[in-house]
Amino acid sequence: MSSSPLPSSPPPSSPSSSSRNIHFSPAPLCDILPLDVDPGAMSPNKYDILLTDVNEEDLKTEISTFLGSKYLSETSPLSSPQPTIHGILYGIYNRSFLPLVVAVRKSPSVVVHFLFDSGSPFTYLSEEVCGVLEHFICDH
Repeated sequence: MSSSPLPSSPPPSSPSSSSRNIHFSPAPLCDILPLDVDPGAMSPNKYDILLTDVNEEDLKTEISTFLGSKYLSETSPLSSPQPTIHGILYGIYNRSFLPLVVAVRKSPSVVVHFLFDSGSPFTYLSEEVCGVLEHFICDH
């Protein structure tokens, strides 16, 4: 199978090449963009997201109501892992939220509503959560 050369001039219906440069790449996107990045190669301090559809008040009111547990409420420690975790899809972008019981060393167990982001190589805790968990050091 022979390959044809890339076009050297724009098609007749497009703007002239002097007003717009078009670069063609013969490689498929899966060869250009990393689909699975090794978290060891990334710095957690350089990864950030902006959520415009969910805020702190949502966590404490609507999301807590839908999940059936108050955000950062104290709860009994778990004696064994939960076999099933029931979460919700929330907001216009259907963000996945899961209520999980968290305890660090001798701190009380609290319910934290985690945003599940399958594209994030890291899990983060807010400063508010770190303040509730005694003996836990957040590196912000």
